Amino acid sequence: MLTNQYRKLVAENHPGNLIARGVPKEFVAIASKRMAAINQAYGAIAKERQRPPQAFRAGAVIFREGLKADTMYLIRSGEVVIEKAGHVVATLSQGSMFGEMALIDGSPRSATARAKTDCEVTVIGQETFLYLVHETPFFAMAVMRTLVDRLRRASGA
Repeated sequence: MLTNQYRKLVAENHPGNLIARGVPKEFVAIASKRMAAINQAYGAIAKERQRPPQAFRAGAVIFREGLKADTMYLIRSGEVVIEKAGHVVATLSQGSMFGEMALIDGSPRSATARAKTDCEVTVIGQETFLYLVHETPFFAMAVMRTLVDRLRRASGA
């Protein structure tokens, strides 16, 4: 499916096709820049598809509070605990995402993630995250719902 979408984007935004459809040259230049960004994102997605899921044993640290971040995670199986200053603040299970906050604001990790049980996670890098947020409204909504849910739980609302 992704390949078909990509081919369609390439065909629709090819400079020759745009000019033939009467698109002003200034807009053709903008479309060419957008296609370059899309090509970069698709390249990142292709690399990540080749990356196998990561497995962690119970007790293993996935990432530590305070470290720089360029990935987020989706839990494929098992459970992960999120710890702040050594205290468990959340337990996440299959289908949950974590680590996205650092990708949104560029700050260091705000908590430590540790495997509660043996688990397997899918790793999503910065470029793919940005592409998914930009091009896939359902993904963007899932991230926003996750953040809203955490905010409500934290504030007791």
